[in-house]
Amino acid sequence: MKTNSKIYIIHFKDGKKIISKSLMEIHNKYTSISNNIISFDRFRYIINNDLYNTDKKYIHRGIEYEYKLNDIEKVEKDFLEDYFKDTFINYMKQKEQLGYTTKEHKDSVKKLKYTQFYNQYKNQVECN
Repeated sequence: MKTNSKIYIIHFKDGKKIISKSLMEIHNKYTSISNNIISFDRFRYIINNDLYNTDKKYIHRGIEYEYKLNDIEKVEKDFLEDYFKDTFINYMKQKEQLGYTTKEHKDSVKKLKYTQFYNQYKNQVECN
């Protein structure tokens, strides 16, 4: 049984966005954009547990750290197929309006289309 692909969309307070399927890639982009040096394990823990806007603190080896990531406004976690389902449905409706006959697609074709939509969206976000 295959698991659904997750995507992460991070919105910064200054209007920038990062979208990716992997937290490692988001971590690398986050550290370059925000100049906030944070370990990947700590970053992953904060994002997965929705602690990026809390005032909680923790002590590790005698040093107090904050969970809060000051630059981040909102983090969206969604599945690739769920996020782009409406886009795919609209795409198929537009094809019908242009005169193409549409049929029910296999899951592999749908996954390919979702990946294409993801790549287009990612390129659009990175250009802005």
